[in-house]
Amino acid sequence: LTTPVIQAPFMIHYLRLPEIRESLVSKSGTGTITNIGQEDLKALPIPLPPLPDQQRIAAMLNEQMASVGRTRSAIEEELDAINKLPAALLRRAFNGEL
Repeated sequence: LTTPVIQAPFMIHYLRLPEIRESLVSKSGTGTITNIGQEDLKALPIPLPPLPDQQRIAAMLNEQMASVGRTRSAIEEELDAINKLPAALLRRAFNGEL
């Protein structure tokens, strides 16, 4: 029997699932997952698809997370522009440009 191969990106996304994090936090006794022991990790049921599927899933999730990051950056830039708008309007009004 061979040891299954787990892709790190697949495992990272799996460990970020809310139900998995909650389970690990409840076992840690500290309210975080930073002190999880190896035994708790070994006991964690991991649905392990074949390696090519793990790679495909991890790639899709990475792409989606990058898209979320780009969208978030665009929204933050728009919000920054909106927040600067009143100051720019006041400056134009005091300069007699309106």
